[in-house]
Amino acid sequence: MGKNLSRKIFFTAVIIIFLLGIVAALQNLLARSSAFPNFQNSPNQTEAQTVENSQTPTSSQIFSYATTTISAPNGNITAQIADTPDRQTQGLSGKTSLPQGTGMIFIFNDAGPQYMWMKDMDFPLDIVWLDQNKKVVSISANISPDTYKKNPPKIFYSPTPALYVIELPSGDANRLGIASGLLLSFETAR
Repeated sequence: MGKNLSRKIFFTAVIIIFLLGIVAALQNLLARSSAFPNFQNSPNQTEAQTVENSQTPTSSQIFSYATTTISAPNGNITAQIADTPDRQTQGLSGKTSLPQGTGMIFIFNDAGPQYMWMKDMDFPLDIVWLDQNKKVVSISANISPDTYKKNPPKIFYSPTPALYVIELPSGDANRLGIASGLLLSFETAR
């Protein structure tokens, strides 16, 4: 009888340790996915839940951004590089304007569905999604900051997997000749 009780206690302990490991892994995954900007959450999660789980850095957080030059058919773009979760969460939030020929490029770890929104934005944007080959897969033009004020806020996403997202002043995608299928040229550290 003592042997059977010892086995039951042993297997119960193994199951508890296994379940605790699963809970810890899920907590780690949720912590990483709710940091933003591309909302690496499940596509089955509602937009409202996704927005609610996202956090924006406080205004006291100041980021230093490296830049790159993106070559487009009708000119170049000087783009700040947002390549960490904190930089991506901050994005262009809090800026009051963005001059023509400038922007921000978001570089993600993996190609996949990338989600963007207009939280804390004061001016409209063009959003350009690129695949891992730097080919434009989609463009959302003239996105108003008011889209964030809807309930739930409107979220924009790439219809196919994307590795890069470029935010430009409204009208710049068209002005610079950026269109679906176009290959863009730029250098990054990754």
